Amino acid sequence: MGFKTGLIIGAAAGYVLGAKAGRERYEQIKERFGSAVRSEPLAAVIEKGKSLTEHLPFGTEHHTDQTPDT
Repeated sequence: MGFKTGLIIGAAAGYVLGAKAGRERYEQIKERFGSAVRSEPLAAVIEKGKSLTEHLPFGTEHHTDQTPDT
């Protein structure tokens, strides 16, 4: 799942939860989500994921015109 897709799904889920639970509950959910996103454990996981993606064999940064020997 791409970043934009995840962002859209998260925003839609937040909107639906907020609409169903009322404005006060929505604010509570939004605050908890924000604190979770800023937490140290999640930041560590995000950094680990970013470092792992640098080693993937696909993407614009790692594209080469070399062909394998056959």
